Amino acid sequence: MSVKEKHITLAHGGGGIRTWELLNEVILPALGAGNLALEDSAPLGNLSGKQALTTDSFVVTPRIFPGGDLGKLAIFGTANDLAVMGARPCFITISLILEEGFSISELAQLLESAGKANQEVGSLISAGDTKVVPRGGVDGLFINTSGLGEVVIHPQPGVGKVSPGDEIIVSGDIGRHEAAVMLARSAFGISGELESDLAYVGEGVFSLSRADIHLHFCRDLTRGGLAMALYEAATASEVGILIEEQALPIHPRVEGLCSLLGSEPISMACEGTFIAAVAEGDGEKALSTLRGAGFPQAQLIGKATEPYPGAKLGQVRMVTRLGTERVIPPPLGETNPRIC
Repeated sequence: MSVKEKHITLAHGGGGIRTWELLNEVILPALGAGNLALEDSAPLGNLSGKQALTTDSFVVTPRIFPGGDLGKLAIFGTANDLAVMGARPCFITISLILEEGFSISELAQLLESAGKANQEVGSLISAGDTKVVPRGGVDGLFINTSGLGEVVIHPQPGVGKVSPGDEIIVSGDIGRHEAAVMLARSAFGISGELESDLAYVGEGVFSLSRADIHLHFCRDLTRGGLAMALYEAATASEVGILIEEQALPIHPRVEGLCSLLGSEPISMACEGTFIAAVAEGDGEKALSTLRGAGFPQAQLIGKATEPYPGAKLGQVRMVTRLGTERVIPPPLGETNPRIC
């Protein structure tokens, strides 16, 4: 490798020979995209039928955390946004905003992780960009991605398609990604061992379709967690949603952290967990299907109901462990910035 520098310089973003070396000797090989033609745009293969498009930016700190890292998160986060819309990820673009002085070896490590994640997803890294800003312009490295997928689930699930009687399933334990990142930061002076749930959820989503389960709504539980996803579905579909606290799968260390901080796992982010609203009567079959597809902690947590009269912000409710019913309001905002 003729890239002799150990750190990013402004010359690496200048479009000259240093940029060419960084791309061809570090970035593209690490991503497994060494045969990517350096054109100004990428010609795409033919996609039949409906398509889905998503874009996202990733700024997590620390960049490497138990269970994942920034590169892996960028790919899986993009692919998951397509999968929960019933779309098979086909093409992903990746753009890097690098700070002058950033370690080139860390860059290669993060991009190799992204490349391995992309192989698991089965998509093609088709285009990208690299920018370098002076010291202090960003915190090391930010990644922006876009993803294009082919819709393979028909009818396509959507946030406004939940009906009273639909059964609500969560694919795994909730809140673990946000808790793992907080512990990795030693936030509030608290540290501990906990891995993020970061994973690609496509196999779970598509397994439901292959089993002829009527999938009405699907959402990966990122910022705002389960609470926000349920609130968005209830609002868009004009239904009520009632869940059972006892049914929620929660890792003991997440529960312990929340007890210390006064937080609720239901409002904390996941990066490898999704919810699904399936037609009434399909719940047990969907649960069995998900567990057989590699989601052993999947749980049936509740159902959609007729809307609660006059309850503008109270359409999501939970039966507590004590048997009482309480409103789950939408989260007010991001309490832990830069978790994804």
